[in-house]
Amino acid sequence: VEIRPLAQFFHQKGFSVAGPLLPGHGTSPEDLNARNWKEWLAAADESYQLLKSTSQRVIVGGESLGGLLSLYLGSLHPEIAGLLLYAPALRSDKLRQTRLARFFKAIVPKNYPVKPKEPLPWQGYTVHPVKAAYQLYSLQHIVEPRLKLVNQPTLIVQGEKDRTIDPRGAQIIYDSISSSRKELVWMKNSGHCVVIDQEYEQVMAISLSFVQSILSR
Repeated sequence: VEIRPLAQFFHQKGFSVAGPLLPGHGTSPEDLNARNWKEWLAAADESYQLLKSTSQRVIVGGESLGGLLSLYLGSLHPEIAGLLLYAPALRSDKLRQTRLARFFKAIVPKNYPVKPKEPLPWQGYTVHPVKAAYQLYSLQHIVEPRLKLVNQPTLIVQGEKDRTIDPRGAQIIYDSISSSRKELVWMKNSGHCVVIDQEYEQVMAISLSFVQSILSR
């Protein structure tokens, strides 16, 4: 849901936009714990296929988990015109803990402020659904070997103050994908929710410029 302001921004600029609410998101932590990464990928792919049926070129993007799913789709569908990745969750030290924690607790409290001081609304769970986190951990290990299959023009935007994931994952993605055109932009004053944080207007402007440059070719 954090990506919604960016989707609305592109819609206002005249673009067709589809933004799936992934299974388990926007419902409850218990529901999210009952889901797996294949369900998330299927929902993302369904949304892509919908846009593909009505548009000549489709650019895929997402934040955090959505960034990972976008990379997976890029590796599956070379016809995708470009990728927009916001704080893609390729690496996270916190997720290592879930390899053991998943056997003991399904839900644990978050140990840091869950509502960063963004100028745009933040929505999310105030606890960690551990089993869902393990699904994300599994997806990370599936996506990373596929990075070399990604050839699309790719924009990566990463907040330097991100405490949710390891920001170094953005550099790993940049170095690993096979795209001849790729950009990695670091936002000095932003955390994980980079599309709604202090520099969101700059993020939107960078994103629009990147998309326009792709579609002008």
